[in-house]
Parts: sequence; C-alpha cells; structure tokens
Amino acid sequence: TRVRALALPGIGLVPESRRVYTMAGAAPGTSLAAQVLGFVNVDGAGQYGVEGAEDAVLAGTPGSVIAQEDVAGRLIAGSVHELEAPINGADLTLTIDAGLQHLLEEQMLDTFTRNRAKGVTGVIMDVNTGAILALATAPTFDANSYPSTDPALFSSPAVSRQYEPGSVLKAMTVAAALDAGAITPTDLFLDDNHLQVYDATISNADRQWWPNGHGLITPAQVLALSNNVGAATIGLTLGGQRLYDALLRFGFGTPTGIDLAGEAAGTVLHPDAEGASKELTTAQNAFGQGISVTVVQMAAAYAAIANGGRLVSPHVVAGWTAEDGTFSPRPADEQAQILKPETASTVLEMLTGAVDNGIADGAAVAGYSIAGKTGTAQVAGPVNVRVQTGWDANGKPIYVDSVQQAYIEGWVDSSFIGIAPASNPRFVMMVLIHRPVVGRSGIGERPEVAFSQLAPLVFDYLGIPPDRPAPGVAQP
Repeated sequence: TRVRALALPGIGLVPESRRVYTMAGAAPGTSLAAQVLGFVNVDGAGQYGVEGAEDAVLAGTPGSVIAQEDVAGRLIAGSVHELEAPINGADLTLTIDAGLQHLLEEQMLDTFTRNRAKGVTGVIMDVNTGAILALATAPTFDANSYPSTDPALFSSPAVSRQYEPGSVLKAMTVAAALDAGAITPTDLFLDDNHLQVYDATISNADRQWWPNGHGLITPAQVLALSNNVGAATIGLTLGGQRLYDALLRFGFGTPTGIDLAGEAAGTVLHPDAEGASKELTTAQNAFGQGISVTVVQMAAAYAAIANGGRLVSPHVVAGWTAEDGTFSPRPADEQAQILKPETASTVLEMLTGAVDNGIADGAAVAGYSIAGKTGTAQVAGPVNVRVQTGWDANGKPIYVDSVQQAYIEGWVDSSFIGIAPASNPRFVMMVLIHRPVVGRSGIGERPEVAFSQLAPLVFDYLGIPPDRPAPGVAQP
C-alpha cells in the first residue's frame, strides 16, 4: 500500500492512500520482490518498478480548497467557498503469481549463493500474452529500509541491465536465415574451428576437445553444439543487412515498453555503422557478441519462437480497478508476426533437440519436452592500460595511464532460456547468472541445472501434465 503525505489545513487535499496490489494466489498484504514494486519517496512520488512506471495511475489527482486564513495561516471557520475533491488513484492487479514468485525467488537465491555470483536474474513469462508470471533477482533490497540501500539495487536488472547474450542469440540467427529462405534445415555448413573474417579468427567454445571443428553440420547441430563457426557462417550467408533487420524485428535495440521503470533499450550495431566492422560485426552478432540485450527482451524473443512467430509485449500489470470498483483489463497488444509459423515450429523443434541431444541436456526434465539454449558471454570491465600519447624532446615515447573497458578473464554471463513444454508451449523461463565464480571445473551450478530443478515445481503448480513417458514407467 502506498502512503501519500496528508494535506495541511489551508494548503490542499490529497487522495486517500489506496495503493493496493493484487496478484494470483496472494493473500491481502502479501509483499512482492522490492525491485518489482519499487517504492514511494518522502515526497510521495513513485520510484522504480511498478511504482515509478505507473505513478500517474496510482497517485490520483490532488484536490484544492479556497479559504481565508488568519495571520498565523490557520483556516477561518466557515470561510471555505470553493472545494475540488481529490480523485483517488486506481488499484492495480498484477500478472505476477504469488506462488510462482515464491518458487522463483527461492531458486534464484540458491543459485546466487551456490555460484558466489555478482547477481542472478530469473523470469517466467506466458508465451502467448507476454504476461510476467514471476520475476526475481538477487541481490535485492529490503523495501522497509530503502533510504540506507545502495541505489544500484533499486532497478530490476531484468529490464535495466544490458548484457551480451552469447549463444542464446544463435536461435534468432538460425530463425532469421530460415525465414528469409537463405538456408534450409538440411543445408550443411563447414566447421573447421577456424573461420577467418578479415584479420580475426572465429573459433568454437569446445576447441579444446575439437580443435579441427565438427566438419559439415546442419543448422540443428549448430544449435545443439552451440557452434560459433556455424552460427557466424549462417549469419554471413543471410547477410549483414538482413540479420540486422531481423534482430530489430525480434525487439532488440528498442525498449519493450514493460510497465517497470528504468528499462534499457539494448544495442544492435549496424555492420556499416561508425565503429562497426562490416562482415566481422555480422559474424559476431550471429553468435551473440557485439550486441547488448535485456532479460525481458530475450524472453520475449523466445516467446515468439514458442507461439508461432508473434512478438509479445512483456508486462506485469493485468489491469486497473477504479474507486467505484470498475475493473479495466490491460488492453490486448497487437502482436506483430515476425516469423512464419512454420519457421517458428522448425526452430522450436531444433531447440528441443538441443536439450535432448545437445550441450543443453542439463535442462532436461523427466516426463516433459523442453526446448532451450545455453549462452555464455564474456563480460567487459575497467582495466588500466598505458597509452602512448606522443614523444618528448629527446625522442622518447610519452605514456599516460588510462582506464578502458575490456573483457576480463573469468568474468562471464551464463544463461539458459527454456520453452516448456515444447510440445505445447505454456511459458518461457530464463535464468541468467552474472559473473559466477569460475573454477577449474567451470561454473559452480550451470543455469540450465537451476532450470531443471525449478521447472518440475512450475509444472506441478500450474497443473501441466507430462507430455512424455517418464523413465522407468512401463507403457501399455
């Protein structure tokens, strides 16, 4: 409940403190993650989250009174001759489901702790509507003590943090190339682990075990193997302009319009733009480097693959209830058809194979079909470098210390995004681990493992029956 400051006599009238949030499965007064709700500052203005984004709806309209005052500024009894009553703000009904929110928060906290990460973000989205059913991050803050909180924790990283997605973007590259007719599902692409683009060599993450690559591979194998060379080759086959246009259609580079304050747009660099490297930019974008996105953007992009090619609008507000009790549902969005239905179906099948027979097999859930993709991307940070600025009178070089952004060894963003169940998609769930502690054996707990632990609880909570025979169960 949001509390507005009370009006002083003779100054004006303020709407009553309404600020009521309701969500599925929640008892009155149940709290949400602080980064979803936001808070109200000392001046009564909504800040961050839903409070910041929907302040005008929630706050109402102040009233006014005209009256005479005495020399001390006190109202003179009976002098009020004009009164404009305040209009109370509306109550909001959120799409957040209390039960799913609790499950996701517990899983994200456990994943955050196990990986000793700088942060984790998880989201569960309805693939057909874009409704956010749960959104949780760690670390977060205690809304009861926000004045003493680090302001960096106020915004939800799911909408405000831009990051390089890595291999999860390969599904968009394959989908765009198939949709344009640039490739077919049966085409073969040579992976020799050494794709030369100008003076850069693109290689695969598994080069330690496959130094000469995997030979001729199909688009489905590109996703199952998370193959950089194959994805870059497909991107170059599609062409820089068409890949750029497709990434924009998927919603990258533009805010989704989600009803949470502080949303970032992300960045998609045109291969011919200043600072870009033409074919090299195209090749890098094709496997998720040199592009920045947000978690909600990526979830919406995968929802399009799940729902037959329609781009949904992520949102957390289901509707508004006016003071007279009238409920107004959120208007339905016009969902652009960004992929042919048959393309979306083909890529969904490929992503199912990436879990069944690929490196994303850690996301498998007994009795259910899962489609999904892993992604690992390097993270840039400030590094000290010496830069030559000229020469002195004796002909010796002059150097200055400079701080520049560069990839740092051991800094990664590791993510998994899954569509479930793949045979009849209901939701997209994404887990992003920001800068986990990476040891000799890799990340402490892969994001796809966190998905596989949480998904059965989500299936059970939503009453989604198995769509595959469970191991060890005799079939008639």
